[in-house]
Amino acid sequence: MKKKLDKFFKFDEVIEFRNTLDEETDRGVALMAASFLEGELEELLREYFLEDQVVVNQIFSFNGPCGTFSSKIHMTYILGLIGKKAYRDLHLIRKIRNDFGHTATPLTFENQRIQNRCNDLYYDALGFDVTPRTKFTRVAVGILAFIHGAHLKMKKCEPSMDYELSDEVKEEAKKAASELTEY
Repeated sequence: MKKKLDKFFKFDEVIEFRNTLDEETDRGVALMAASFLEGELEELLREYFLEDQVVVNQIFSFNGPCGTFSSKIHMTYILGLIGKKAYRDLHLIRKIRNDFGHTATPLTFENQRIQNRCNDLYYDALGFDVTPRTKFTRVAVGILAFIHGAHLKMKKCEPSMDYELSDEVKEEAKKAASELTEY
């Protein structure tokens, strides 16, 4: 992916994403926003990781270390690609998604548990009282902006250098190992 090095990086994508949420049910908003953010985290991590597609694809496989939304959130945070507050908000968004996704009963953002989670969301730049759904949507779009910003400031991971072992180094290692086993 080629980066546009300006403040409008992926702006059209963000607007399209935001507009699609207006037409969704509460369940649809929670599921779509979380899914979209998960995909954006994966894209960020793929851009950061080494250019070894076989290994990278294994990392993101179902049973891989980055196979879940939660693990992608952890990884982007621990690598310093997102901050602690974005990390926390992403986990709240994931939990809200799970609330909607793991029940067959009708559910809305007015449900007390979901409302409480929405009230705990930090990245609501406008900050005035709104419905839980509106706050959730604003925070999801705000976090998306942070993820896109991380693309712009990130440096790709560099591979570690392999060291060639000369015959001399191998002989010294064998000698040291045999001396250690004498004790």
